[in-house]
Amino acid sequence: MKLAYLLLFYSGMRIGELLALSPADFDFSAGTINISKSVMMSTGKVTTPKTPYSVRVVSMPPALMKEVQDYINHFMEPPERIFTYSQKVYRDYLKRYAIKAGVPPIHVHDLRHSHASYLIHNNVPVTTISRRLGHANASVTLSVYSHMYEESAGDVAVMLEKAFILWSKRGHRRKIKIRVPYK
Repeated sequence: MKLAYLLLFYSGMRIGELLALSPADFDFSAGTINISKSVMMSTGKVTTPKTPYSVRVVSMPPALMKEVQDYINHFMEPPERIFTYSQKVYRDYLKRYAIKAGVPPIHVHDLRHSHASYLIHNNVPVTTISRRLGHANASVTLSVYSHMYEESAGDVAVMLEKAFILWSKRGHRRKIKIRVPYK
C-alpha cells in the first residue's frame, strides 16, 4: 500500500494509471516511469489513458525507483500488473490511515493535487508541471491550480523587496528627474 501512495504523490499520476503499471513501464537505469495506459474503474480493464496527452514519461527520485525495483524483485515471476487492488481498496486504506493519524481524510486523487502543489511551491515551471501531469497544455494546469499561484503573490513582493534593498545598497539609487512635456 505504502509504495502505491508514494508513487501517486511523487509522480502525480492518476489512480487508474497507477493500477495499469507493469514492470515494463519502469526504466530503472533512466529513473523514469512510462505512463501509457489506465485501468477503467467501471470495468477493471486496461485501456488507453484519459487523453493523448496523458501518455508521458515521468522522472522519479532514484530512492523511490529502488523501492519499486525491490518490490518487483520479490515476485517469483514478474506480475502483469504491479498493483492489483481496486481503487476502492486504496481509498479505504487511505481513509483508515488518516483516521489512525488523527488527520482529516483525503481522496486518493488529492495525492495528485498535492504533487502539483508541491511542485508549484518549489517554483517548477508550469509547463513542466503540465507535461508531468499529462495535461493538454499549461492553460489546463493553470485553470486547475491558479489559486496556488495567487497564494504566492505575497512571496513575489518579499522577493522584489529583497532585490530592491540589494540594488539600493549598491549605490544605484539616485534622484529621478521627472520631465514634464511642454504643453
